[in-house]
Amino acid sequence: MKTPSKRIRVCHIVTRLAVRGVPRQVLDIAEGLDPARFDVEVLTGHSEPDEGDLWEEACERGIRVTRIESLCRPVRLSSDVRALYQIYRHLRAHPCDLVHTHIAKAGLLGRLAARFAGIPRVVHTYHGIPNEWVGRGTSARFFRAVERSISTQTDAIVAVSRAVQELVQAIPIGRSTSWHVIYNGIDRSFVDAEPAERQATQLLVVGSLTREKGCDVLLHAMPQIISHWPSVELLFLGDGPLKKQLEALACQLGIADHVRFLGLVADVRPWLRTCTILVAPSRSEGLGMAVIEAMAMGCPVVASRTGGLTEVVSDGETGYLVDVGHVEGLVDRIANLLQDPDQRAHFGAAGRARAYTHFAADRSIAQLEDVYTALIEKPILR
Repeated sequence: MKTPSKRIRVCHIVTRLAVRGVPRQVLDIAEGLDPARFDVEVLTGHSEPDEGDLWEEACERGIRVTRIESLCRPVRLSSDVRALYQIYRHLRAHPCDLVHTHIAKAGLLGRLAARFAGIPRVVHTYHGIPNEWVGRGTSARFFRAVERSISTQTDAIVAVSRAVQELVQAIPIGRSTSWHVIYNGIDRSFVDAEPAERQATQLLVVGSLTREKGCDVLLHAMPQIISHWPSVELLFLGDGPLKKQLEALACQLGIADHVRFLGLVADVRPWLRTCTILVAPSRSEGLGMAVIEAMAMGCPVVASRTGGLTEVVSDGETGYLVDVGHVEGLVDRIANLLQDPDQRAHFGAAGRARAYTHFAADRSIAQLEDVYTALIEKPILR
Protein backbone atom coordinates (compact mmCIF):
# COMPACT_ATOMS: atom_id res chain seq x y z
CA MET A 1 0.00 0.00 0.00
CA LYS A 2 1.32 3.45 -0.92
CA THR A 3 2.49 5.55 2.02
CA PRO A 4 1.17 9.15 2.07
CA SER A 5 3.84 11.81 1.41
CA LYS A 6 2.87 13.78 4.50
CA ARG A 7 1.68 12.81 7.96
CA ILE A 8 -2.01 12.04 8.28
CA ARG A 9 -3.60 14.33 10.88
CA VAL A 10 -5.88 12.25 13.12
CA CYS A 11 -8.18 13.58 15.83
CA HIS A 12 -9.58 11.04 18.31
CA ILE A 13 -12.67 12.13 20.24
CA VAL A 14 -13.74 10.28 23.39
CA THR A 15 -16.41 11.34 25.87
CA ARG A 16 -14.10 11.25 28.90
CA LEU A 17 -10.75 9.91 30.07
CA ALA A 18 -12.15 7.88 32.94
CA VAL A 19 -9.93 5.13 34.39
CA ARG A 20 -11.67 2.52 32.30
CA GLY A 21 -10.95 0.29 29.35
CA VAL A 22 -12.09 2.44 26.43
CA PRO A 23 -10.23 5.64 27.39
CA ARG A 24 -7.08 3.61 28.01
CA GLN A 25 -7.42 2.08 24.56
CA VAL A 26 -7.81 5.52 22.99
CA LEU A 27 -4.60 6.68 24.68
CA ASP A 28 -2.79 3.49 23.63
CA ILE A 29 -3.85 4.08 20.03
CA ALA A 30 -2.84 7.74 20.12
CA GLU A 31 0.59 6.82 21.48
CA GLY A 32 1.00 3.73 19.31
CA LEU A 33 0.29 5.17 15.88
CA ASP A 34 3.50 5.62 13.89
CA PRO A 35 4.58 9.23 14.55
CA ALA A 36 6.38 9.32 11.22
CA ARG A 37 3.06 8.76 9.44
CA PHE A 38 0.43 10.15 11.82
CA ASP A 39 -0.01 13.42 13.73
CA VAL A 40 -2.44 12.59 16.54
CA GLU A 41 -4.58 14.63 18.92
CA VAL A 42 -7.25 13.57 21.46
CA LEU A 43 -10.33 15.64 22.34
CA THR A 44 -12.12 14.69 25.55
CA GLY A 45 -14.59 15.91 28.13
CA HIS A 46 -14.79 15.56 31.91
CA SER A 47 -14.95 12.32 33.89
CA GLU A 48 -17.51 11.73 36.63
CA PRO A 49 -16.40 12.00 40.27
CA ASP A 50 -16.07 8.27 41.00
CA GLU A 51 -14.31 7.32 37.75
CA GLY A 52 -10.85 8.85 38.09
CA ASP A 53 -9.25 10.68 35.16
CA LEU A 54 -6.36 9.80 32.85
CA TRP A 55 -5.64 13.39 31.80
CA GLU A 56 -2.32 13.67 33.64
CA GLU A 57 -1.24 10.24 32.45
CA ALA A 58 -1.99 11.27 28.85
CA CYS A 59 0.14 14.39 29.22
CA GLU A 60 2.99 12.42 30.82
CA ARG A 61 2.92 10.00 27.89
CA GLY A 62 3.36 12.92 25.49
CA ILE A 63 -0.13 12.64 23.98
CA ARG A 64 -1.62 15.92 22.80
CA VAL A 65 -4.98 16.26 24.57
CA THR A 66 -7.53 19.07 24.51
CA ARG A 67 -10.44 19.43 26.91
CA ILE A 68 -13.92 20.01 25.51
CA GLU A 69 -15.40 21.65 28.59
CA SER A 70 -19.08 20.87 27.93
CA LEU A 71 -18.56 17.24 26.90
CA CYS A 72 -19.78 14.83 29.60
CA ARG A 73 -21.49 11.46 29.85
CA PRO A 74 -25.07 12.39 30.94
CA VAL A 75 -27.52 13.41 28.21
CA ARG A 76 -28.12 17.13 28.75
CA LEU A 77 -29.43 19.08 25.77
CA SER A 78 -27.90 22.44 26.65
CA SER A 79 -24.42 21.11 27.44
CA ASP A 80 -24.55 18.71 24.48
CA VAL A 81 -25.28 21.58 22.08
CA ARG A 82 -22.40 23.56 23.59
CA ALA A 83 -20.11 20.54 23.29
CA LEU A 84 -21.07 20.10 19.63
CA TYR A 85 -20.20 23.73 18.95
CA GLN A 86 -16.93 23.52 20.89
CA ILE A 87 -15.81 20.44 18.96
CA TYR A 88 -16.82 22.10 15.69
CA ARG A 89 -14.85 25.27 16.56
CA HIS A 90 -11.79 23.23 17.46
CA LEU A 91 -11.92 21.22 14.23
CA ARG A 92 -12.32 24.41 12.20
CA ALA A 93 -9.36 26.01 13.97
CA HIS A 94 -7.26 22.83 13.83
CA PRO A 95 -8.31 21.00 10.64
CA CYS A 96 -7.36 17.35 10.32
CA ASP A 97 -7.56 14.63 7.69
CA LEU A 98 -9.55 12.16 9.77
CA VAL A 99 -11.71 12.15 12.90
CA HIS A 100 -12.03 8.92 14.89
CA THR A 101 -14.73 8.85 17.57
CA HIS A 102 -15.36 6.51 20.51
CA ILE A 103 -18.30 5.90 22.89
CA ALA A 104 -21.91 6.93 22.11
CA LYS A 105 -21.90 10.60 23.17
CA ALA A 106 -18.58 11.50 21.56
CA GLY A 107 -19.52 9.31 18.61
CA LEU A 108 -22.64 11.34 17.85
CA LEU A 109 -21.37 14.84 18.63
CA GLY A 110 -17.92 14.22 17.20
CA ARG A 111 -19.17 12.87 13.89
CA LEU A 112 -21.70 15.68 13.49
CA ALA A 113 -19.08 18.30 14.27
CA ALA A 114 -16.64 16.67 11.86
CA ARG A 115 -19.16 16.83 9.02
CA PHE A 116 -20.09 20.44 9.82
CA ALA A 117 -16.38 21.33 9.89
CA GLY A 118 -15.73 19.65 6.55
CA ILE A 119 -13.41 16.90 7.83
CA PRO A 120 -13.02 14.56 4.83
CA ARG A 121 -12.89 11.21 6.65
CA VAL A 122 -14.75 9.96 9.72
CA VAL A 123 -14.24 6.69 11.64
CA HIS A 124 -16.18 5.41 14.64
CA THR A 125 -15.43 2.50 16.98
CA TYR A 126 -18.19 0.56 18.72
CA HIS A 127 -16.79 -0.76 21.99
CA GLY A 128 -20.15 -2.26 22.97
CA ILE A 129 -23.88 -1.47 22.97
CA PRO A 130 -24.81 1.69 24.93
CA ASN A 131 -27.48 1.19 27.60
CA GLU A 132 -29.49 3.99 25.99
CA TRP A 133 -30.07 1.82 22.91
CA VAL A 134 -31.50 -1.16 24.79
CA GLY A 135 -35.24 -1.79 24.98
CA ARG A 136 -38.40 -0.96 23.07
CA GLY A 137 -39.16 2.38 24.67
CA THR A 138 -39.43 5.66 22.81
CA SER A 139 -36.05 6.87 24.07
CA ALA A 140 -34.22 3.72 22.96
CA ARG A 141 -35.88 3.78 19.54
CA PHE A 142 -34.94 7.44 19.15
CA PHE A 143 -31.27 6.85 19.96
CA ARG A 144 -31.09 3.89 17.59
CA ALA A 145 -32.67 5.93 14.81
CA VAL A 146 -30.19 8.76 15.33
CA GLU A 147 -27.30 6.29 15.28
CA ARG A 148 -28.58 4.67 12.07
CA SER A 149 -28.67 8.08 10.43
CA ILE A 150 -25.20 9.20 11.47
CA SER A 151 -23.69 5.81 10.60
CA THR A 152 -24.55 6.32 6.93
CA GLN A 153 -22.16 9.27 6.98
CA THR A 154 -19.35 7.30 8.67
CA ASP A 155 -16.60 6.22 6.28
CA ALA A 156 -15.32 3.31 8.37
CA ILE A 157 -16.85 1.53 11.34
CA VAL A 158 -14.69 -0.48 13.71
CA ALA A 159 -15.98 -3.09 16.16
CA VAL A 160 -13.76 -4.39 18.96
CA SER A 161 -15.17 -7.92 18.52
CA ARG A 162 -17.31 -9.91 16.13
CA ALA A 163 -19.97 -10.05 18.83
CA VAL A 164 -20.21 -6.25 18.92
CA GLN A 165 -20.34 -6.09 15.14
CA GLU A 166 -23.22 -8.58 15.01
CA LEU A 167 -25.19 -6.75 17.70
CA VAL A 168 -24.82 -3.35 16.05
CA GLN A 169 -25.46 -4.61 12.52
CA ALA A 170 -28.66 -6.30 13.74
CA ILE A 171 -30.16 -2.91 14.66
CA PRO A 172 -29.27 -2.35 11.69
CA ILE A 173 -26.49 0.23 11.63
CA GLY A 174 -23.86 0.96 8.99
CA ARG A 175 -23.16 -0.26 5.49
CA SER A 176 -21.74 -3.78 5.37
CA THR A 177 -18.74 -2.57 3.34
CA SER A 178 -17.70 -0.05 5.98
CA TRP A 179 -17.18 -2.55 8.85
CA HIS A 180 -13.86 -3.71 10.31
CA VAL A 181 -13.26 -5.92 13.35
CA ILE A 182 -10.09 -4.89 15.18
CA TYR A 183 -9.47 -6.34 18.60
CA ASN A 184 -8.11 -3.98 21.23
CA GLY A 185 -4.44 -4.61 21.81
CA ILE A 186 -2.48 -5.01 25.03
CA ASP A 187 0.77 -3.33 25.90
CA ARG A 188 3.91 -5.47 25.55
CA SER A 189 4.56 -5.02 29.27
CA PHE A 190 1.70 -7.46 29.96
CA VAL A 191 2.88 -10.04 27.44
CA ASP A 192 6.53 -9.78 28.46
CA ALA A 193 5.93 -9.83 32.23
CA GLU A 194 7.96 -12.46 34.07
CA PRO A 195 5.93 -15.21 35.76
CA ALA A 196 5.56 -14.89 39.54
CA GLU A 197 4.50 -17.11 42.38
CA ARG A 198 0.73 -16.93 42.76
CA GLN A 199 -1.46 -16.83 45.82
CA ALA A 200 -3.31 -20.07 46.61
CA THR A 201 -6.79 -18.62 47.19
CA GLN A 202 -7.03 -15.05 45.91
CA LEU A 203 -9.76 -14.07 43.44
CA LEU A 204 -9.47 -10.79 41.54
CA VAL A 205 -12.02 -8.66 39.69
CA VAL A 206 -10.81 -5.70 37.62
CA GLY A 207 -13.33 -3.18 36.31
CA SER A 208 -15.82 -0.49 37.11
CA LEU A 209 -18.40 -1.25 39.79
CA THR A 210 -21.44 -1.07 37.53
CA ARG A 211 -24.32 -3.45 36.89
CA GLU A 212 -23.00 -4.77 33.60
CA LYS A 213 -19.86 -6.08 35.34
CA GLY A 214 -21.93 -8.56 37.39
CA CYS A 215 -20.01 -8.11 40.65
CA ASP A 216 -23.16 -8.92 42.63
CA VAL A 217 -23.38 -12.34 40.97
CA LEU A 218 -19.89 -13.22 42.16
CA LEU A 219 -20.66 -12.01 45.67
CA HIS A 220 -23.66 -14.37 45.78
CA ALA A 221 -21.32 -17.22 44.79
CA MET A 222 -18.79 -16.45 47.51
CA PRO A 223 -20.52 -18.06 50.55
CA GLN A 224 -20.35 -21.49 48.91
CA ILE A 225 -16.73 -20.96 47.87
CA ILE A 226 -15.75 -19.77 51.35
CA SER A 227 -17.41 -22.80 52.94
CA HIS A 228 -14.84 -25.03 51.19
CA TRP A 229 -11.88 -22.60 51.20
CA PRO A 230 -12.09 -20.51 54.39
CA SER A 231 -8.91 -18.63 53.46
CA VAL A 232 -10.23 -17.37 50.09
CA GLU A 233 -10.06 -13.63 49.47
CA LEU A 234 -11.91 -11.60 46.85
CA LEU A 235 -10.39 -8.31 45.69
CA PHE A 236 -12.13 -5.67 43.57
CA LEU A 237 -9.89 -3.26 41.66
CA GLY A 238 -12.03 -0.36 40.43
CA ASP A 239 -14.66 2.09 41.52
CA GLY A 240 -18.13 3.04 40.45
CA PRO A 241 -21.70 3.91 41.43
CA LEU A 242 -22.48 0.49 42.94
CA LYS A 243 -19.63 0.40 45.44
CA LYS A 244 -21.76 1.08 48.53
CA GLN A 245 -24.43 -1.39 47.39
CA LEU A 246 -21.84 -4.09 46.83
CA GLU A 247 -20.24 -3.44 50.21
CA ALA A 248 -23.67 -3.72 51.82
CA LEU A 249 -24.35 -6.96 49.95
CA ALA A 250 -21.06 -8.44 51.17
CA CYS A 251 -22.10 -7.62 54.75
CA GLN A 252 -25.60 -9.03 54.20
CA LEU A 253 -24.13 -12.30 52.90
CA GLY A 254 -21.76 -12.52 55.87
CA ILE A 255 -18.64 -12.46 53.71
CA ALA A 256 -17.32 -8.94 54.35
CA ASP A 257 -14.18 -10.29 56.03
CA HIS A 258 -13.29 -12.08 52.79
CA VAL A 259 -13.91 -9.15 50.42
CA ARG A 260 -11.82 -6.03 49.84
CA PHE A 261 -12.69 -3.05 47.65
CA LEU A 262 -9.35 -1.47 46.74
CA GLY A 263 -10.65 1.27 44.46
CA LEU A 264 -8.82 2.58 41.41
CA VAL A 265 -5.20 1.49 41.05
CA ALA A 266 -2.63 3.03 38.75
CA ASP A 267 -1.16 -0.32 37.69
CA VAL A 268 -3.02 -3.64 37.73
CA ARG A 269 -0.01 -5.71 36.69
CA PRO A 270 1.28 -6.48 40.21
CA TRP A 271 -2.15 -7.84 41.13
CA LEU A 272 -2.50 -9.88 37.94
CA ARG A 273 0.95 -11.39 38.50
CA THR A 274 0.08 -12.90 41.88
CA CYS A 275 -3.68 -13.54 42.09
CA THR A 276 -4.97 -17.10 41.80
CA ILE A 277 -7.84 -16.48 39.38
CA LEU A 278 -9.18 -13.46 37.49
CA VAL A 279 -12.99 -13.55 37.52
CA ALA A 280 -15.09 -11.56 35.03
CA PRO A 281 -18.78 -12.25 35.86
CA SER A 282 -20.02 -9.63 33.37
CA ARG A 283 -23.60 -9.38 32.18
CA SER A 284 -22.34 -7.76 28.98
CA GLU A 285 -18.88 -7.07 27.59
CA GLY A 286 -17.68 -5.60 24.32
CA LEU A 287 -14.36 -7.44 24.47
CA GLY A 288 -12.91 -7.75 27.98
CA MET A 289 -9.51 -6.10 28.31
CA ALA A 290 -9.01 -7.15 31.93
CA VAL A 291 -9.38 -10.78 30.87
CA ILE A 292 -6.90 -10.34 28.02
CA GLU A 293 -4.39 -8.67 30.34
CA ALA A 294 -4.79 -11.46 32.89
CA MET A 295 -4.24 -14.12 30.23
CA ALA A 296 -1.15 -12.27 28.96
CA MET A 297 0.33 -12.44 32.47
CA GLY A 298 -0.38 -16.15 32.82
CA CYS A 299 -3.39 -15.81 35.09
CA PRO A 300 -6.21 -18.36 34.66
CA VAL A 301 -9.64 -16.82 34.15
CA VAL A 302 -13.30 -17.57 34.77
CA ALA A 303 -15.57 -15.33 32.70
CA SER A 304 -19.15 -14.99 31.54
CA ARG A 305 -20.23 -16.42 28.22
CA THR A 306 -21.20 -13.07 26.73
CA GLY A 307 -20.13 -10.62 24.03
CA GLY A 308 -16.48 -10.52 23.10
CA LEU A 309 -15.46 -12.67 26.07
CA THR A 310 -16.38 -15.72 23.98
CA GLU A 311 -13.74 -14.61 21.46
CA VAL A 312 -11.14 -13.93 24.13
CA VAL A 313 -11.44 -17.07 26.27
CA SER A 314 -11.12 -20.48 24.69
CA ASP A 315 -13.38 -22.43 27.06
CA GLY A 316 -11.54 -25.30 28.68
CA GLU A 317 -8.22 -24.26 27.12
CA THR A 318 -7.30 -20.79 28.40
CA GLY A 319 -9.99 -20.55 31.08
CA TYR A 320 -13.63 -21.29 31.78
CA LEU A 321 -16.79 -19.64 30.46
CA VAL A 322 -19.96 -19.59 32.58
CA ASP A 323 -23.50 -18.62 31.60
CA VAL A 324 -24.40 -15.03 32.50
CA GLY A 325 -25.78 -14.69 36.03
CA HIS A 326 -25.25 -18.40 36.82
CA VAL A 327 -24.11 -18.47 40.45
CA GLU A 328 -23.73 -22.26 40.59
CA GLY A 329 -21.66 -22.21 37.43
CA LEU A 330 -19.28 -19.67 38.96
CA VAL A 331 -18.99 -21.72 42.12
CA ASP A 332 -18.25 -24.91 40.19
CA ARG A 333 -15.60 -23.43 37.87
CA ILE A 334 -13.85 -21.38 40.54
CA ALA A 335 -13.81 -24.40 42.87
CA ASN A 336 -12.41 -26.55 40.08
CA LEU A 337 -9.46 -24.20 39.61
CA LEU A 338 -8.83 -23.59 43.31
CA GLN A 339 -8.35 -27.30 43.87
CA ASP A 340 -6.31 -27.98 40.73
CA PRO A 341 -2.98 -26.11 40.47
CA ASP A 342 -2.00 -28.10 37.37
CA GLN A 343 -5.11 -26.91 35.55
CA ARG A 344 -4.37 -23.33 36.62
CA ALA A 345 -0.85 -23.64 35.24
CA HIS A 346 -2.16 -25.06 31.95
CA PHE A 347 -4.69 -22.25 31.54
CA GLY A 348 -2.04 -19.68 32.41
CA ALA A 349 0.42 -20.90 29.77
CA ALA A 350 -2.25 -21.28 27.08
CA GLY A 351 -3.65 -17.85 27.91
CA ARG A 352 -0.26 -16.19 27.52
CA ALA A 353 0.17 -17.77 24.10
CA ARG A 354 -3.29 -16.71 22.96
CA ALA A 355 -2.89 -13.15 24.20
CA TYR A 356 0.42 -12.82 22.37
CA THR A 357 -0.88 -14.15 19.05
CA HIS A 358 -4.35 -12.55 19.00
CA PHE A 359 -4.27 -9.36 21.07
CA ALA A 360 -0.83 -7.74 20.84
CA ALA A 361 -1.03 -3.95 20.50
CA ASP A 362 1.30 -3.74 17.50
CA ARG A 363 -1.02 -5.99 15.53
CA SER A 364 -4.09 -3.89 16.38
CA ILE A 365 -2.30 -0.63 15.64
CA ALA A 366 -1.09 -1.93 12.26
CA GLN A 367 -4.65 -2.91 11.29
CA LEU A 368 -5.94 0.53 12.26
CA GLU A 369 -3.16 2.27 10.36
CA ASP A 370 -4.17 0.30 7.26
CA VAL A 371 -7.79 1.47 7.66
CA TYR A 372 -6.69 5.09 7.98
CA THR A 373 -4.33 4.93 5.01
CA ALA A 374 -6.91 3.23 2.77
CA LEU A 375 -9.49 5.90 3.62
CA ILE A 376 -7.09 8.75 2.86
CA GLU A 377 -6.18 7.23 -0.49
CA LYS A 378 -9.79 6.52 -1.42
CA PRO A 379 -11.55 9.20 -3.53
CA ILE A 380 -14.23 11.20 -1.70
CA LEU A 381 -17.61 10.39 -3.31
CA ARG A 382 -19.98 12.60 -1.35
